[in-house]
Amino acid sequence: VTYALAFLAQVGALAQLFNLASERQSTSVAASVLSIMAFSSVCGRLIGGVVVTRVHTKTMTGGLIFLQGLSLASIAVADSPTALRVSAAVFGISVGNVLMLQPLLIAEAFGVREYSRIYSFSQLFGTVGVAGGPFIIGFLRDIGSYETAFFFAAACNVVACLFLYAA
Repeated sequence: VTYALAFLAQVGALAQLFNLASERQSTSVAASVLSIMAFSSVCGRLIGGVVVTRVHTKTMTGGLIFLQGLSLASIAVADSPTALRVSAAVFGISVGNVLMLQPLLIAEAFGVREYSRIYSFSQLFGTVGVAGGPFIIGFLRDIGSYETAFFFAAACNVVACLFLYAA
């Protein structure tokens, strides 16, 4: 459930980020927003790979899912090029790491003996979030606004954190 919600928010936001930025600013700003998000995702994953060896995986995962929620809430209200770029950079840091931490979290929680079975089951639920995210965020934008859609995505991350820590 944690990853279904986190991926719903993440992939939905990724699919809509360019449109949000180009609607609020311009296509050139939107292109820079996506580039910054992608660059920070790569950098964040490199740094996260080192940090995860020193921090408990569940703590790091929860912190990054919460950071993803904060960045999506920030994107929801960002209306200047600078605010969009900074929010997208923070979002990018969380994107790569949340994805990277899923298999590590499962291995740590359940061990390697049952890993493949549990990981495949987890991927089934995660895929539901991946598949539904762009549709749900787009639908919420169509009936409301990007602000509503991205606040919903942020809320999904808060609920994902609650499920993670309840597990």
